[in-house]
Formats: sequence, structure tokens, C-alpha cells
Amino acid sequence: MGGISRRNFVKGAASGLLLSMISGKSLAMRALQPAVDITNPLKHYPVRGWEKVYRNIYKPDSSYTFMCTPNCTHNCYLKAYVKNDVVVRIGP
Repeated sequence: MGGISRRNFVKGAASGLLLSMISGKSLAMRALQPAVDITNPLKHYPVRGWEKVYRNIYKPDSSYTFMCTPNCTHNCYLKAYVKNDVVVRIGP
């Protein structure tokens, strides 16, 4: 098989984690630099088009109301939410 064994990998990862904890700052914290001369970070952020996609990811294309007659003795009214011609969620 060759290469590094799982046991040696875990030992190396644990010792690296311990070493970074002892030094006081993690590697990620040493790599980050503070943002200077930016008064409003929301205006400075270059691309915000992803926010619209993120907000609308669960927004249904359409919905309709139906009654669950054959499966339910209470004749419940339910609302089906449709996205891309597929019912993705059913709610009261």
C-alpha cells in the first residue's frame, strides 16, 4: 500500500493542532489582516448578486390548495408549494 498510515496521519494532525494552540495564535488568525480605510463594508463588498439567489432558493414558483380526502378522515385543506413543476413542500 505504501504512503502514510491513518494512525500516523492522526498523530501528526494532533501534534500540529497542539503546537498551534501552544503558540497562542492559530494559522488562520495569523493570515487574516484587518480591513483599513473601509467605512461601510456593505458598500465596499464587490459582488452581491449571490444574495438574491440565496434569498430565493426556497421561494416557490407557485402554490395551490387541495383537500386530503382519501388519506385523511378530517378532510384537511393543505397548500402545495411548487418549484420547477415539482411539489417541494406541503403546508397547512
